[in-house]
Amino acid sequence: MYAYEPSLPYAFSLPAYSGKGMRTCLVVQYKCMEHLNISTKIGRTDYWERDEIGSGLDLITGSHKTDISLQIVWNNL
Repeated sequence: MYAYEPSLPYAFSLPAYSGKGMRTCLVVQYKCMEHLNISTKIGRTDYWERDEIGSGLDLITGSHKTDISLQIVWNNL
């Protein structure tokens, strides 16, 4: 299944999912100064029927996966 989820500015997120579970994410945007914007995204995927996620070098032992993204934009306009 593919589902759109909110992402950082200037980015598009349409991840693919399989199996049973739940995905949650939080996007925070902060304007520090007139020209500086900082955005972060924290997402967590919990699988209900797995003890391992991925394969090979991407193998994660456990039933959940967390990802963090950070974006810093300096705008001179």
